[in-house]
Amino acid sequence: MDALIRSTSLQGFDALVAELGADPAPLMLEAGLRPDLAADREAYLPYRSLAHLVENAARELRCPDFGLRLARYQGIEILGAVAMIARHAPTAADAMVGLTRYTQFYSTAFEVDLQPLDDGRARYTFTIVAPRVPERVQVLELSLGVSLDLFRILLGEDFRPRRALLPHPAVAAPGVYHAFFDCPVSFDAEVCGFDIDQAQLGRPRHGDDPEVRRLAERYLETTAVPLGADLHTHVRRLVERLLPTGQATIGTVARHLGLHPRTLQRRLRDEATTFEVVLDEVRRDLAEQYVRYSERPLPRIATMLGYTEQSTLSRACRRWFGVPPQRLRRPGR
Repeated sequence: MDALIRSTSLQGFDALVAELGADPAPLMLEAGLRPDLAADREAYLPYRSLAHLVENAARELRCPDFGLRLARYQGIEILGAVAMIARHAPTAADAMVGLTRYTQFYSTAFEVDLQPLDDGRARYTFTIVAPRVPERVQVLELSLGVSLDLFRILLGEDFRPRRALLPHPAVAAPGVYHAFFDCPVSFDAEVCGFDIDQAQLGRPRHGDDPEVRRLAERYLETTAVPLGADLHTHVRRLVERLLPTGQATIGTVARHLGLHPRTLQRRLRDEATTFEVVLDEVRRDLAEQYVRYSERPLPRIATMLGYTEQSTLSRACRRWFGVPPQRLRRPGR
């Protein structure tokens, strides 16, 4: 089953497309979506359809910064009650804890995280965990743009990341990114996210209302229906994280989930899959993303997929796509 996202993720799409001189309805229909879906705030759509929609719009309208432009039409209010929890947290660090815990009520397609680094930095990351989302460039840029709005709400309008990180080459002029994020931008990075001054995250926020936060949490925990992630999704998430370490084995994943490997395999069969199938799915999806949509060297991609030799990647690409990885590269790369 496709991972879902709330229809509020379409906020501003019609207006932006009209601003660019086009009709949004054909683009929605081409993505398999109702043209009036954005007006139904209680509806859901497949995350893969959203990713295809914004990618295709950028292509058809010849607007390479479409995702960044759409982010200007959106804010954290698209998260609904989850936004209230973030807005009324006592610190930015507390807001991120709430977002990590409750994002599933908005979508199970992605995860956000905030971890300390060295040199007084912390790293915010936005990670797509949904399967079969090869068209990621525009939806990642859209999501990072909305994340910038989140941090400006939490830390003040003058917030500037130390660095913005995008896991693909620049598809618009580099100056467009620097102007949007107001900071240095790294392309073909390992993650999608920001580096932030860690000291900012613990500062008390003014205007937070603990009662509003508690009401929003109570609503999500007792009334709202989460877009619950199944075991397959959890396994995918762990496999993606473990692949570059060479430890993406059923034993390691089962240990992380607190299960015996045989129990994990049995429960995956109940969901009509196996660990081996999930592992192969993840490798296939990441291989398509890394080979087709990045400029990383093939030996490095093989390592990132948990292979010890590039020849193993070549055989896998022939099995998955019918061609070796060199031919899978986009023209001109």
